[in-house]
Amino acid sequence: MTRTWQDFTDPERETARQLFVALTASTSMAAVVEPGATPRPAPYTGRSISQAWHAIVSGRPLPSDVEAAGLALEDLSALLDRASVAAVPRQAAAATDPSVAAARTGRGVTIRLAPSRSDVSQTYVTLEFDDRGMAAGRLIALRPDGAMTEIALPTPVEGAVQLLVSDDDPALVFLADTDCRIYLV
Repeated sequence: MTRTWQDFTDPERETARQLFVALTASTSMAAVVEPGATPRPAPYTGRSISQAWHAIVSGRPLPSDVEAAGLALEDLSALLDRASVAAVPRQAAAATDPSVAAARTGRGVTIRLAPSRSDVSQTYVTLEFDDRGMAAGRLIALRPDGAMTEIALPTPVEGAVQLLVSDDDPALVFLADTDCRIYLV
């Protein structure tokens, strides 16, 4: 016997919604990719909290402008905080000394920015995890104005990830901005 949506009670409907979100997330994570091809998840295009959560946990790219995508900054920040394995909060307004911005510590991670000695137009970004077994697939930096950027992270080696970033890379501006909140998901 087949039941219709109207036959379900409210708790059964909520269970069905949660199962649908879980199945959708698992389907996008297990998408079949041709051998040798790099998977390219579709960007987040929805306007709901559940769609944003799905994008975060499935690794789909998030919008570069939160408010233009129809999300409240506080909602996205709360979702990222919940999903993150490590996070770095905004720093106090008095922390404008460049040496302070060069090393930021948060829940589970310390992020250091150091100029390259061999090429003055590049900067090393080092993420040192408090737990050496911790790993994150991407770094998401979120500014108070709703602008955000994402950086794919390689697998940590001995509890650290090191990236060499060009000084004209917009992601470096986000990482150096003490107003940005940084999440490792």
